[in-house]
Amino acid sequence: MSNPPFTIGMLPGWPVFGSIYLDRFLQYVVNGVRAAALDRGCNLMVACGISRTPGMRSLHTAWPTSAPDCDYIPVGEWNTDGLIVAAPLRSEERSQYIRRIVEEGFPVVFIGSGEGGPSIVMDNEGGVRQAIEHLVKHGHRRIAFIAGDPLDHGDSTFRLQAYRHSIEEFEADSDPRLVAYGYHFREGGRKAMEQILTAGIGFTAVVASNDVSAFGAMEMLRSTGRRIPTDVAVIGFDDQPTAAGQVPPLTSVHYPLFDAGVQAVHTLLELLQNPDKKPPQEIRIPALLAIRESCGCFPSYQEERLEIRPSDSQTLSNVEAVGRVLQETLIQNIGGLSKEDFSKSCRNLVSSFLHSVERQEPTEFHRALQEILAAVEPSEDNVDVWQRAISLLRKRILPMISADHSPFAENLLHQARMMISDGFERQWLRRRLSASDTSHQIGRVANRMFSAGTEKEILRIFSEHSAEIGIPFTQAAFFQRRKDDPIGGLRFYCNLTSGTDLPKDEDLTELCCGMKDFPTPEILPVGRPYALVLLPLVFQDEHMGFTIYDAGNLIPLATITRQLAAALKTQQLHMQVEELSLVDQYTGVHNRRFFELFLQRELQSCLRYRRRLTLMMLNLDGWEKYGDTYGPAKSREVLPTVARCIISCVRRGTDMVCRYTDDTFAVLLPETDLEGAQEVAASMRACIERQEGFQGYFDIGIGIAVSGTDSVCENAESLLSSVSRVLYQAKSSGRNQTETVRLTPPLPQKPEGSPEEKSGQP
Repeated sequence: MSNPPFTIGMLPGWPVFGSIYLDRFLQYVVNGVRAAALDRGCNLMVACGISRTPGMRSLHTAWPTSAPDCDYIPVGEWNTDGLIVAAPLRSEERSQYIRRIVEEGFPVVFIGSGEGGPSIVMDNEGGVRQAIEHLVKHGHRRIAFIAGDPLDHGDSTFRLQAYRHSIEEFEADSDPRLVAYGYHFREGGRKAMEQILTAGIGFTAVVASNDVSAFGAMEMLRSTGRRIPTDVAVIGFDDQPTAAGQVPPLTSVHYPLFDAGVQAVHTLLELLQNPDKKPPQEIRIPALLAIRESCGCFPSYQEERLEIRPSDSQTLSNVEAVGRVLQETLIQNIGGLSKEDFSKSCRNLVSSFLHSVERQEPTEFHRALQEILAAVEPSEDNVDVWQRAISLLRKRILPMISADHSPFAENLLHQARMMISDGFERQWLRRRLSASDTSHQIGRVANRMFSAGTEKEILRIFSEHSAEIGIPFTQAAFFQRRKDDPIGGLRFYCNLTSGTDLPKDEDLTELCCGMKDFPTPEILPVGRPYALVLLPLVFQDEHMGFTIYDAGNLIPLATITRQLAAALKTQQLHMQVEELSLVDQYTGVHNRRFFELFLQRELQSCLRYRRRLTLMMLNLDGWEKYGDTYGPAKSREVLPTVARCIISCVRRGTDMVCRYTDDTFAVLLPETDLEGAQEVAASMRACIERQEGFQGYFDIGIGIAVSGTDSVCENAESLLSSVSRVLYQAKSSGRNQTETVRLTPPLPQKPEGSPEEKSGQP
């Protein structure tokens, strides 16, 4: 019998989803973790926080403990075999939690530095040094720095220290006013750049501790009329995919985010499979400066600085050398492929090109390029990046090819450019249509959810149509709040399967489980392994539960989760308003409007199935006089006590109590005969009379009308008229009386005879 697969949990220290943007850093890390987990046959659960409001102060992350600055998500040491934690955690409470489980021997691997334990870390010092050295070579002497979070003792601290050391090493101008904290957020980058500009000290370049704060700094520079890079050169850090999409494209220190996620999984599995082996405390990823236009370089600079040794060979011995050049040139623009797959693609492209040229047959090269395009087009990477690979092949390989083969090689490269252009057009069109379709589908699903009348119907719509948005698996779980525990247990529907047609709400089976029992088999997708992300289901500040999705497509998840939370809350508010309109505000029992609706429906049911229906009216005679004596407020205090007494005597779920008028209560007792109703009436009177302070103030008159199985009472008006009449008789007969009436059909009447019969004539 094989061992069950490992279950890996991932806890990012900050929200995966901002109020508007998906954090691209974490997106690519999660993609790498997912790919490696599935490749190694592991299960995966990722806790994904959602920022409540825009801005750097909204740090509501998802975490397995409750705190004011996080939303509870059940991914912890009790339901995983090991955790991958993305640092910084930005909270002492979160750091204490991780330190505690590490001290208890639970396997944890960090992505990022500052928390201790086995870590996948970037070469912060080397990366910042490369950025400063590059700017100094361009002639910059006054270089500003937008630091990260001052409370982060990991990457933020190391990058700031590296900036100061590099400024000193390259003898650039040092001034503390050239440093401001951007907290690794776009808004923070704007404010930090504004602070530096306000200081009034001149500078010609700026390095940011991460790309997002660099984006904010670029926005501020443009808003003040400064040109990039003519007036101010800008370099970021991390090289997120959106860096190349800035205007101008942002030069940045490349961080292979996808590979960092893959390496974290491999390191964690080493800990799990070899618990006695001491793991390396730090796995350092080398830094590489991805040079683009924001620093003042031309697009060709990156290619020109990469060289290979001349070789007389014109065959496959050049594959590794040219392949290395391709990798180093393109790697900063590749995030959707693993390092191994990317390296293999580069080698295949070079070798297939040489083979095709040598044989004067294009098929092998075309096939290799088509495989690359097929892998890249669906990913987040841009296809047109591979145009640079074709330029490098032309620059590095053509000089090594014999003159008689050169025309074929030139034509082959021209065909490759056309193939890449076609692939880029397909990718652009697919993305545009996908974004439009996704937006349309989310809007359509949201409209349907908002028009639904019940929680089950909302969840059924959410489940059925999620596949249309590109989400193959969805689930929702709700917290069952308990006394002194706002989280409590979980409630969910076990057969809420994405894309499944569930025609009836009754098809949804509700189950409950303890929080520590999550995930139960009923809530998981069929088949293993699984890779899931969990998002908090939050409306404003109310944490309702969480949603569960397949981790393959993160982009639409925050939007559809917000729509689901809003639809569920709207339905709850609608139910509350409806309940308030049908409930008496003083007693908490139903009001007359609900009674009239319920009575007509119950009466029709009794007539259809020929069952008894008993209606009882209880009048608190003297209540108005009591109010005149002690005031309206005191008289209203009597009503809840009377209502509780009545409710205590009608214990069946089918019985119904309402406040019919100011001092009269109505009670419906289905399937109750006259004798049973009289017993209930006696219990009510006795209970009310026992209440302290009531004695002598009220006379309790009760009227009872029983509609029998053969009754001709076919409408509510006649039944109410009958019970009102006997209630009046009860009040008129003396103190504390009960009067009853059994409604029976009248005797059948003889048909009228002919005039002759009436006159007695034959």
